[in-house]
Amino acid sequence: MTSARSKYTLLGDRKIHANWECRYFTSEIPQLFLNRESEKTLGKKWESATEDDIYLLGNNATVNIKLRQRVNTIKVKSLLERTDDHFELWESTIDSGLPASQETWKFILTLLDARGDLPRLSGSITAADALCTLSNEDRDLRWVKIWKQRTFYTSDNARVEFAKTIIEQNMLYSIAFESHDLERARITRNKFPTEGLGPEKNYIEMLLDLQKTGKIVGSKR
Repeated sequence: MTSARSKYTLLGDRKIHANWECRYFTSEIPQLFLNRESEKTLGKKWESATEDDIYLLGNNATVNIKLRQRVNTIKVKSLLERTDDHFELWESTIDSGLPASQETWKFILTLLDARGDLPRLSGSITAADALCTLSNEDRDLRWVKIWKQRTFYTSDNARVEFAKTIIEQNMLYSIAFESHDLERARITRNKFPTEGLGPEKNYIEMLLDLQKTGKIVGSKR
């Protein structure tokens, strides 16, 4: 196991949530999700509401910052550890409704290495308002919108997340294996045929790769 301990500290002393995950992105729906009988082997199924998120991109893939437009919140996760078999331990350090405090926004601007008007940001009551303020203050800020429809399968203190995502003109499917317990997450992944899914990537790695290859423009104003 290799450690990739985040250099970023928590906002205050509160730990919200930590979870192990291994994620893949593919342009084709795995056959397992097209067969109802096979799908049942993954566990109890439930679907989330559709999501329309704005990902704020920094300089590396160890911090995940998103504005959630459906519920007008901001969430920040930091990568704490990465194993040799590609599981990552992510900790939620902020999960705040808008408007968020100046302390929260100062922390986020530090993570992004971005400029911003703290009083104006702390007065933003919607994700769209916050994005407008951020992008007006720092025209080098990069951000990408992602629409998602997620389905979860839960079993034995672990879950499989299957998501249909639309990123600009790109449609991708995300498959993730998650648990608070690393061994449960591994066991769940081992039950799934991962051949052909490609390399393991988290959301930020995927977005940065799409930008590098020109498949998405994103925004850098």
